[in-house]
Amino acid sequence: MVAGGAGFDTASLVKRFIQKTDELVDNIKDKWRFITDYEAPQQLSKHKEVLQDKKVVTELLDTVEKYNTAKTRFHKEKYAKMIDKSVTTLKSTGHFEQFVKRHKEAGKLIVKLGKEKDFGRDQ
Repeated sequence: MVAGGAGFDTASLVKRFIQKTDELVDNIKDKWRFITDYEAPQQLSKHKEVLQDKKVVTELLDTVEKYNTAKTRFHKEKYAKMIDKSVTTLKSTGHFEQFVKRHKEAGKLIVKLGKEKDFGRDQ
């Protein structure tokens, strides 16, 4: 059927338009499937690498934490031994008792001076 007598068939034109549109839609879908199927393994590989990197970093942080804990424990034990040794030395030489006596006397003197003078009060 020719519309308007000029040899222009609208029905066949619409039919060809629909076919070309369907072909274009199928072509886009095929390319989208290719892209998504192609990128999926790459995405999974990148994700696995990131997880592996996080695991390595976590293990490194755990190692550093263990090192710092051991270092702190070592220093505490070292200083505790040094203090014990110092106190033992002071006690054995009689200096410890002298230190304690002087400390108590200084405390008493401070209290006495505080009562005689109003330290810290405005007059």
